[in-house]
Amino acid sequence: MLVTTIPLTVMVVFKAGIIRGKSAVKLSPTAPSGQQSPSIEFPVFFEGDDDRGIGILATIGFLAQEEGLYWFDVLHGEELVTRIPLRVLYQQIGIAGPEKR
Repeated sequence: MLVTTIPLTVMVVFKAGIIRGKSAVKLSPTAPSGQQSPSIEFPVFFEGDDDRGIGILATIGFLAQEEGLYWFDVLHGEELVTRIPLRVLYQQIGIAGPEKR
């Protein structure tokens, strides 16, 4: 498979709950082979009200190097909160020329 840039838009929303102050949310991609890519870190600030929270909306140019199921771990600090799947399928497309008679 050719290395391909896939444009992704990721949205993650948290309610503050008992969390207060500055912290970080990380998005950590793992390839189908198990190879981890560098994490993307988003600094966040929880205001402290139970009805308040934070929202992250990010556009990412993700480099896919292999076919299969990629996982994006969403971590608050070092704690895994959820995972986002992305299945990449690679198919070469041929360009047809004029028909011969």
